[in-house]
Amino acid sequence: RWSLVSLGSVTALAAIGASQMPAYTPGHPRGHNITYYDDGAGTPQWLTTFVGAPDKSYLKATGFPLDPAPMLYAGMFPDEMRFRKAKDLKLEPPRLLVEQAMIQDKFKVLRGAIKGARGGTQIALAVRAKSGIQLIRVANQSLVTVARLNQDEPLLARLTGFGAGDIPIEIVFDPAKDPKLTLIERSPLPDVPESRALKTARGPDAAPVHTGDGALVMREYGLNAQTLQITPQP
Repeated sequence: RWSLVSLGSVTALAAIGASQMPAYTPGHPRGHNITYYDDGAGTPQWLTTFVGAPDKSYLKATGFPLDPAPMLYAGMFPDEMRFRKAKDLKLEPPRLLVEQAMIQDKFKVLRGAIKGARGGTQIALAVRAKSGIQLIRVANQSLVTVARLNQDEPLLARLTGFGAGDIPIEIVFDPAKDPKLTLIERSPLPDVPESRALKTARGPDAAPVHTGDGALVMREYGLNAQTLQITPQP
């Protein structure tokens, strides 16, 4: 129901696929996804990604750069993407709802739920390297080891199979390190004039692939700042 992933493999896999692809046709389309990206830290962006060779005509017609540029996915994972400014659609982000907070020894424990905002198909958690988080438990099962949380690189964990309901979570952390947790929700692509234009410009020899078109909305939450937001049940 969840998986740990590395973003570093995405570009390499796409490059391998591109070297083996024949000419594209409607019956054998190139993979092409359109994504609305809002990390809450800057202006929202449209991202366009290809599996196989990029469609340069599409890029020119829609205002995307021909070459990918560096970016930090979720503010912590280096990547290279083609992006352009998007209108701020003010999509609601996923939320961390705290039901219980307590101190155990020198650590603080938060229990509550992750609440998606748009009926997303996938929720992900991102944690910075050596953040001070000691344990993350999702639906009463440990998500990742302490050793992995204390490595010198950030962590991205995707949660699937939970449906539209809230996801129970418990977090144990060292409050002296003021750790943060980023929640990421992948949901359907908003049906707005900009997205319709980008989809219309996609040629008949291209089609969405893998996760397909969608929206990625994320927010970083300081764990020390979290207050009770769910009324405990008697």
